Amino acid sequence: MNEVSASAAAAVADIPDGASLAVGGFGLSGKTAPGVTAEAITAVTAAKLHTATRVTPPADH
Repeated sequence: MNEVSASAAAAVADIPDGASLAVGGFGLSGKTAPGVTAEAITAVTAAKLHTATRVTPPADH
């Protein structure tokens, strides 16, 4: 799969009820891939989502 969406909201718009999501990335601020994706997911109307995330914190954290 090699798809690029115009926005995080567009990327998560079609998530169905009961979907399982895995999101990874770097950093802890809300502007990282996991942070932006999590914000977009909160606007999705799907129910009973299952999520797994792994965020790599900065070395000095």
